[in-house]
Amino acid sequence: MESSMFQGRVALVTGASRGIGKSVTQLLMERGCTVYVNSRDLARAEAACADLGGRGVPGACRPVAADVSVRPQVQRMVDTIVGEAGRIDFLVNNAGIPSRSSLLDLTDEHWNAVLDINLRGVFLCTQIAARHMIAHSFGRIVNAASYAAWHASLNRGAYAAAKAGIIALTKVWAGELAPFGITVNAYAPGDIATDIIADIRGGSQEALLLSRIALRRFGDPAEVAKVVGFFLSPDADYLTGVVMNISGGKFIVQNPGDAWQKP
Repeated sequence: MESSMFQGRVALVTGASRGIGKSVTQLLMERGCTVYVNSRDLARAEAACADLGGRGVPGACRPVAADVSVRPQVQRMVDTIVGEAGRIDFLVNNAGIPSRSSLLDLTDEHWNAVLDINLRGVFLCTQIAARHMIAHSFGRIVNAASYAAWHASLNRGAYAAAKAGIIALTKVWAGELAPFGITVNAYAPGDIATDIIADIRGGSQEALLLSRIALRRFGDPAEVAKVVGFFLSPDADYLTGVVMNISGGKFIVQNPGDAWQKP
């Protein structure tokens, strides 16, 4: 059943040309979904679809370009999907950019860029897609929050603010959209082995980072994708407004690394 769970469903995954978004795309395709892969760069989206198709992943992959922070581009993207597929059932708001800037170094330009992509993009995509979902009395929306929303590192203020905003919006919109058969949930990854943390994996900080994680390893994008797939599945029909922490037990106790110390 799992291979056909999403047969006939249509999904939009933003920021899906690599990392978690690409893994989500692969999982949905494997379950029979038609997936529109969003990137600001059409060539990147096309390359992701070509790679997945070349590896024999079943299901349909459609590249689509748009800057999620620009309303006319998002409107055009959603209109294209609905025009081609007739509907949009799933929206995964995965697009985001990192930020490593202290309070005293933050510029207006950097602040605006982080909030535009990470928070405004979720607002625009959700608002525009939800209007089409309402017409079908069905929709599943899953937003990318972050462990940083409640336990951020230094110099991550803008990023943490955006991700905390996503959690707040997820809960409010879950209440607003419930009467229309639409659920809204969020996933909050911790340290996942993607390009975003490539500079610290294998470096001097890696041992320290791993000592904070109960499972003592970085997460795999495919593990995050499974949580997203669960939220989209019929198994989660009675869940809305939920935020799932996917951090391997990061700081689940004060010193999780101590459990790994040999006596």
